[in-house]
Amino acid sequence: MAEAVPKSECDVILDPAMAEERRSRALFGELAKSANREELVAFLERLRTEEVGHLVRLQSLLYGLEADRPLASG
Repeated sequence: MAEAVPKSECDVILDPAMAEERRSRALFGELAKSANREELVAFLERLRTEEVGHLVRLQSLLYGLEADRPLASG
């Protein structure tokens, strides 16, 4: 079995950033559910959607960096 590839500096930075994007997305979704004004709900949903876009960009960056990382030799 191959050894796990050690976490890179990028992983250490991007993993927590992606976790924060997920938390923000969940927060805006919950706030939108509890809002009563249509324009506020729309605003919060727009913010939630932006967080989804941020997460997708971070994941793409991480996958690109991982593709360039050498495999661990076993």
